[in-house]
Amino acid sequence: MKRNYSDKWLGIIVLCVAFCVCTDVVCAQSDIDDTDQHLDSLVAMLNSNLTPDERLELLDQIGYAHYNVDSTAKYAQMELNLAKELKNSEKIGNAYKLLGWCSYIHDDYSRSCEFYREAINCFDSAGMHDKLASAYYGLASALSVMGDDMLADDYYNRALNIFVEIRDTACVAEVWRKKGIASTNFHLYMTADDYFHRALKLDSLRNDSAAIGEDIYMLGANEFSKYKDYADMQALTLARNIMLEAYGIEERHGEWQIKLIVMQSLMDVFMEIAKHAEGEERKAAIDSSRYFLNLTKSAIESSSLTEESVYIDFWEADYLILNNRAAEALTILKRVELMPSLVWEKEMRMCELMIACYEQLGDYKNALKYTNLRTMLDKETYKRDFAVKTTRTSTALEFERDMHQRELAAQRQKYVIRIVAVSLVLMSSLFVTILLGFLRKRKLSRELAMQKDEVLRKNDELNLRNDKILAQRDEIEQQRNSIIRTNQTITASINYAKHVQDAAVTSKEVMDSIFGDSLIIWKPMNIVSGDFYWAVEKNGLKMIAVADCTGHGVAGAFMSMFGISTLNSVTAAPQTLSSAAGVLNQMRTKIIEELHQSSDSGDSLESIDMAFCIIDTKKLQMHYAGANRPLLIVRKGKLLTFKPDKMPVGLHVLHNGPFTDNIIDLEPDDTLYFFTDGISDQFGSDGIRDVGKFTNKRLYSLLTEVSAMPFAQQAKVICERLDQWRAQPNGTLIEQIDDQLLVGIKI
Repeated sequence: MKRNYSDKWLGIIVLCVAFCVCTDVVCAQSDIDDTDQHLDSLVAMLNSNLTPDERLELLDQIGYAHYNVDSTAKYAQMELNLAKELKNSEKIGNAYKLLGWCSYIHDDYSRSCEFYREAINCFDSAGMHDKLASAYYGLASALSVMGDDMLADDYYNRALNIFVEIRDTACVAEVWRKKGIASTNFHLYMTADDYFHRALKLDSLRNDSAAIGEDIYMLGANEFSKYKDYADMQALTLARNIMLEAYGIEERHGEWQIKLIVMQSLMDVFMEIAKHAEGEERKAAIDSSRYFLNLTKSAIESSSLTEESVYIDFWEADYLILNNRAAEALTILKRVELMPSLVWEKEMRMCELMIACYEQLGDYKNALKYTNLRTMLDKETYKRDFAVKTTRTSTALEFERDMHQRELAAQRQKYVIRIVAVSLVLMSSLFVTILLGFLRKRKLSRELAMQKDEVLRKNDELNLRNDKILAQRDEIEQQRNSIIRTNQTITASINYAKHVQDAAVTSKEVMDSIFGDSLIIWKPMNIVSGDFYWAVEKNGLKMIAVADCTGHGVAGAFMSMFGISTLNSVTAAPQTLSSAAGVLNQMRTKIIEELHQSSDSGDSLESIDMAFCIIDTKKLQMHYAGANRPLLIVRKGKLLTFKPDKMPVGLHVLHNGPFTDNIIDLEPDDTLYFFTDGISDQFGSDGIRDVGKFTNKRLYSLLTEVSAMPFAQQAKVICERLDQWRAQPNGTLIEQIDDQLLVGIKI
């Protein structure tokens, strides 16, 4: 549901929303007063002379009617105790479900799951399908927040099947919303958009205005998350327009809890708009953000959700950063950091603001610290027991025709394995040698301490003991020399591995024979590289791949050799040459099978990021598929960027769908560039302090600048520019943090 408004109409909408708020606050307070009176009358009845069954029914009504979480938990516990005495399975299940909800609101998700499971047991044994579905739904919500998305999705589906069976369209729509939220959290924005539209369609058929407003808000929140991921200003504008529409609906028909969420989101959306605006537009965005901040404050103060006040601190910090007052913002965030048990989304938000603070203060060391913390938090959401089942497929190949190539690839792999094994043995020997030297030295120190008194009493033995010490010194010197020789042996082995890897990758001469001329900048971080490039010409088609394997050094080189071998194997079959995505799909299958990958192992999964192209120069057409690596084309001085799929070649705990086959029409003199992230992630210096990463933006600008030059001159300019970026005042270069690879060809 995409809506476009002009700034004029947007201003009218904001004014209308502001007018509605004043009247709605009075109505909301009136609703709360009516609820309080009803609850007071129910609580008063508890003191009257009631039978146990009547008292149990009354406690059930109070628990479900109370809007205060702590009070709900209190009466739910009373209901549970009485229901157990009366052996009433339905009320026991109701009490557990209420306690599960209370624990969920208090962010105690583990305990929430325990209560919901007890409720499920009660309702299942009593055959109460409708209540069983609601318990499934509650358990799924708690599991989803804890990160167990596979199990959460299973319980959502169980609830969904029952809701469909009993024709409860309101609950079906709610399940679609939850699935949409989970998809947004995993950056699957198109999938999330589909789920939210399903919910909106159902709620529109039911004419449920409050639910319609919530669905529209979810669509806006999905666009806001997309903006945060891709810095897409169109997504930010769309998020603002959709959320304002949702707020107008929720103001008239929604519950105060949903309105609070929408107000918090609008507060953040307008603050983001202010960061990109100037002049009066910037001031208007800040005023709008402050307006929704004040509404949020009022809502929090009139409710029991005091833990939500942390969003007020986030806004204050964001506002101070926007006005170049990072030191003051840091004081607020340090206070927030001390709060116990911050939930994941709040901790992620705190990390983002901490990074912005330290970058504004020029403290890149602490900025990197919180960047790593944010990355760790994000990765944890992907690794929390989200099991992905994979279906193994087999491909019939003509082994006789490919046997020679396979034998060559297997021989190269054996060389690498031998080198790795020898390196491990040498490193183990080195460790043992150092340990023995350390133990001997410690023993010698103890002996010298014990002999100190004897030296004073026995001067005649001094020379003898001095000789012993000198002998031991010579022994240590010999050990040091042995360590040096061992280190030289290891380095020699790795240098030999470099020769093997150079022989495996496509040479510059072969590249030039295929493409006429080529640009290759290949800088391993530790002699051998986890990055590699590959090219071949078959059946009138030219294929090229540029890849970044897991790790670097010897481990990365081993994976790169495996990647080259797999490429040779997959592209040997003629039927694979019609689709670049098909090549990557088959590579992923072989990598999973050969490396015995499984998400249940708990180990890090080896994978390859790769850009792969099949070029038909006669038709001037190209197939491109990308696994986390983009394709750049400079055409007539303008840069065209083709984004990859956000998943690697290998088993991924989240994304394992088929790769996208992009068909691109080419033009003569088009220049194609492929690169790994070692260049854009390289830290640099301005001669005084660290200035962060080189970034894709600088690299794209540099490639556009040099694209008209001959490739040899391009390589010289690019290398000089990268060395300038790493140069320090003392004449040395900042340490290279990863393997670097850049390849360019011309059509």
